[in-house]
Amino acid sequence: MRAKRMLSTVRAKRKCETPTVTIAGNERNLACLPVALFMAWSTATCFAAAGEPADGLAHPTVSPSTAAHPTHASTIVVDEGRERVWSVNPDSDTVTSIKSRELVKLFEVPVGDNPRTLALAPNNAVWVVNQDDATISVLEASTGRLRESIILPYASRPYGIAVSPKGDTAYVTLQALGRLLKLDTSSRQVVGDVDVGPTPRGIAVSGDGNRILVTRYVSPAGHGEVTEVNARTFEVTRRFELAIDPGPDSPISGRGVPNQLASITIAPNGQRAWIPSKKDNTGRGLQVSGEPLGFETTTRTMVSQLDLAANREVLSARRDLDNRAMAVAVAFDQDGEHAFVALQGTNAVDVLSAETSALTASIPRTGLAPQGLVVDERGHLFVQNFLSRDLAVYDVSDLAPGQGIKLIGRITAVEREPLAPELLLGKQIFHNAADPRMSRDGYVSCASCHLEGGGDGRVWDFSGRGAHGGGLRNTITLFGRAGLGHGPVHWRADIDEIQDFEILIRTTLQGRGFVTDAVFNAKGANWVFGPPNAGLSRELDALAAYVASFERVNPSPYRRPGGAMTPQALAGEAIFHSRETGCAACHAGRNFTDSSLRRTGRQNEAGATASASHVTANAPFTMHDVGTLSEAAGDFNPNTLRALDTPTVKGVWETPPYLHDGSAATLMDVISTRNVDDRHGKTTHLTVLEKESLVAYLQQLDDTIVDTSLTISRTVAATPRTAAAGTGLGFRVRATDRGGVQIERATLVIPVIDGQLAAPVRARIHFDSNDDGWLDAGEPLLAESSVAADGTASLAISPPPIVGAGSTASFVVRPVTGSANESRGASTSPGRHPFNIILTEIHAKGLTSKGQSVVVGLPIQAKPNSPASAKDSNARMSRGLLRGQLAEDRGATGGDAPLRHPHTRFPDAGLELEDISSARGTPAPSAGAR
Repeated sequence: MRAKRMLSTVRAKRKCETPTVTIAGNERNLACLPVALFMAWSTATCFAAAGEPADGLAHPTVSPSTAAHPTHASTIVVDEGRERVWSVNPDSDTVTSIKSRELVKLFEVPVGDNPRTLALAPNNAVWVVNQDDATISVLEASTGRLRESIILPYASRPYGIAVSPKGDTAYVTLQALGRLLKLDTSSRQVVGDVDVGPTPRGIAVSGDGNRILVTRYVSPAGHGEVTEVNARTFEVTRRFELAIDPGPDSPISGRGVPNQLASITIAPNGQRAWIPSKKDNTGRGLQVSGEPLGFETTTRTMVSQLDLAANREVLSARRDLDNRAMAVAVAFDQDGEHAFVALQGTNAVDVLSAETSALTASIPRTGLAPQGLVVDERGHLFVQNFLSRDLAVYDVSDLAPGQGIKLIGRITAVEREPLAPELLLGKQIFHNAADPRMSRDGYVSCASCHLEGGGDGRVWDFSGRGAHGGGLRNTITLFGRAGLGHGPVHWRADIDEIQDFEILIRTTLQGRGFVTDAVFNAKGANWVFGPPNAGLSRELDALAAYVASFERVNPSPYRRPGGAMTPQALAGEAIFHSRETGCAACHAGRNFTDSSLRRTGRQNEAGATASASHVTANAPFTMHDVGTLSEAAGDFNPNTLRALDTPTVKGVWETPPYLHDGSAATLMDVISTRNVDDRHGKTTHLTVLEKESLVAYLQQLDDTIVDTSLTISRTVAATPRTAAAGTGLGFRVRATDRGGVQIERATLVIPVIDGQLAAPVRARIHFDSNDDGWLDAGEPLLAESSVAADGTASLAISPPPIVGAGSTASFVVRPVTGSANESRGASTSPGRHPFNIILTEIHAKGLTSKGQSVVVGLPIQAKPNSPASAKDSNARMSRGLLRGQLAEDRGATGGDAPLRHPHTRFPDAGLELEDISSARGTPAPSAGAR
């Protein structure tokens, strides 16, 4: 290898007859410069008189311009000094270390949640970035012992890490926050922080340590993007735009936007940065171009290059890798002669010439889902295979065109498989474009649009595409939907079983399918919406199980550390759940959607039912027309599409653009520019501050369990009444500042001495609008129920009143005698019935987490000195504190905090709560005040 590197250097020197270097914009002849100075210039570029590649720039095999090799973020690294290779195991939350010479596993050690990349650091350390718990695990390089866990910003979803060539600095991308961190490797403290734009992932650092390149993972609609940061000033220097590939569309090429840029690698000579990516052909389709999408023209894969001397993309150096899927990583051999490209979707590695970018060789069947690779100084290529849980090792020390590449070892990386067999199989099928049952010629798999379960940020034109053709369709994330947990699939609700995707696999991806032709043909048009398809294929059932495993959305980085919502978002929570805006009417329940697998039956031609507005005719499920449909929306065979399924709004912080056609770039656009007629909730009347609060709430909606609690206190009547005291019970409910709550049920006891009530009694709960502890005329009835003979009553409150975060609401409980009909005509003044009342339970759920809330301050009773038998009531009173999430603020007491919004602007769902502060003569907060 050393002799080979020397020969390469000689070749490079012979190639440069009149070497020049550009210094401060001036080209100078290097013959006038000392050799040592020539070797020091990191921007030196040799131009050859002959043998130039098509882009007009020569690519010397080895450049003397950099003293150290560049570094980059990777899932696998080699430690030459200790002769070890380290790789991550994301599903297992571990990293594996192997002996690079003996090719044996040394150990596997636990790290944080979902390790993604790792890097060698000084002082015998390995740094591992854990995406899901936002930490860095610092390990002892010799033993794997955990030295320290570095805590990164809450919910920041770190991904890439690269250590500078000098080793003094580590750089980490925070995908959720759009930032790049700079950490001192000695102190392990953050010493720099810069905004690099949305969804940063890959990192590469130049050999001189001066330039940091960061990839934008999800591209904007018109180009791919790489951001450069100056390492010294830690400011953004420039943004490289990777242009849309002009194609043409053909069996061996295609148009498309470079997307899902997960990594970037600078060649050893420092002159080029290589970026693997998917290529999405969103410029093709019957609506946008008049041409239908095809199996080989929808998504392809490619490798792009940036010229770091000219600071531009070299379009002629792009390589469309035919019959391949999901290029995700690039590594070079020690001489920089060959670039190795990991193809996650095709289970292969392609080898390209670093000089010409031409395909030199290919290594098929390296393992399932190769995500990372590295070449050691002996010329051994190590490939980290994510889904076959192993490392494949190849001898690439003497590559020659036309010759095979020898597999010299395969090491199991994971001792204990973390997934159940069915889930693992489903995940493998989901990612595998090379399986001919999934797709024709290896272009597409489920992961092509839903890599890691997310979305690709693209709007596709699916017009006329098979039995389930649509129109413009924004890719929906799988996160939080648990497969069919939210009802049917797709914007058009055209699939009610994950196994139904067999028809799309056959028609759209041109795969052979996972059931026999005989079984498929026998069902014909009944494949979708017909008898269940579960049980027809082990692979389809496994795929369904894997898709169902996406039960949660990613935590929002817009929340406070620990998961509490900000005050602005809590203000937006009240707006969202108010009856006036109506957002929660469709985005309802714990899933924030009214979508359901329950069939609606045939709707009326006006497109409405008694239960839901804007529900369209002829739709098999509950669907809505919120005013965003157009001719480009597509059709629902055999009728024109008239409505859309309701998506959840949990996790929308990370899924722009919005709406079925991607026509809303931001959440503010959803509620303003795309809702001018108030069909998508009533928002036109909101002030700017109120809209911003609503957006803040939407940005912070996720599955984080927020501990909510209520403090119950008795209302002391402000004005004496002539009625007998203690026959009614006034009480206040105060929600803590962590989140609003919805009150669903109350339980009370009327103690009896002789074992049962002497006469029929009914219990009622009213809203106490003026907070005076008395029931006044006109105060709304919320619940009514018979009191059992033993004195107990459970009252379901409908509609459930909402108490906003930090707000207070007041209620009155009173009994009435007689039958239901008799009691309805009874006087509303309290004190007519000499009963004591003990409130023993309040059931309430948090608006955000939908979890059970802790209630503090129960039981309370109207007559503290009542002679009621303790024997009859003690057991019931012991239920005063609900089982639920522990409240952070158990010491909270009942307070007089006003409701956040006066009822004239934001009545709570189903109940117009009057502003208590106004009733007391205290000025209410102005609309939008927080």
